[in-house]
Amino acid sequence: MKVMLVDDDPIFTFLFQKLLEQYPDANLEFENFPDGFNAVEFFRENKNNKISYPEVLFIDINMPLMNGWELIRAINEENLFGKEKVKMYIITSSISKADLNNSKQQINSIEYLTKPISHQELFSALNKTTHRIS
Repeated sequence: MKVMLVDDDPIFTFLFQKLLEQYPDANLEFENFPDGFNAVEFFRENKNNKISYPEVLFIDINMPLMNGWELIRAINEENLFGKEKVKMYIITSSISKADLNNSKQQINSIEYLTKPISHQELFSALNKTTHRIS
């Protein structure tokens, strides 16, 4: 399973990757981007290359250059994943009700996870994805 993280915090990215290494049920391929701009450029360049799409995408909200909401908007408006189903999660330290409501109003079903994320929360998200694609 291909897992992507878009987050500008190198410490969180390191810890997230360490949690992924503990996931017992699948071989994971991990890729990360430091901001939404780099991620959207990658998705644009690989728009017709389904093998490059993540199966699950974790997105931080507050990042430089392009924040998480702008990234999600670009993915949806430009149809960057075509007909492929990519499970997306907002993963943030924000507990803002506005952010939670915004995640519920997106075109794609987007779930909301709050930092710090536990291995149970991460594994549950991954399990939902593997059961969906199995």
